[in-house]
Amino acid sequence: MSISTTTDIAYSSDGVSKLDVYYDPDHANGAAVIDIHGGGWFRGSKDKDADWASRLAAEGYLVVVPEYHDVPDGYYPAPLEDMDHVWQWLQASDLTFDRHRSGPSARRPVGT
Repeated sequence: MSISTTTDIAYSSDGVSKLDVYYDPDHANGAAVIDIHGGGWFRGSKDKDADWASRLAAEGYLVVVPEYHDVPDGYYPAPLEDMDHVWQWLQASDLTFDRHRSGPSARRPVGT
């Protein structure tokens, strides 16, 4: 297992919005997952999901873990707008995955 990780990729022009990408080029199944870290919209970090993202990547998924604006810097709807920017970034990226097999992780309530 050889998980490749690229961190702090800008997905928006605001200079703050960054994401990490995890994948195993030797074990890719073509599906992508956007793993939105928890924290109730007022705490948390993409870094806390590194282990989970690595486990998903080991199963063959391309995993994108974004940082998003949380309180007090980003009240509703800022986090949702961030996820829209992540989705647009992912779809426009040159990452290899089946764009029909991508979407948010089921363990997060807002990714849909």
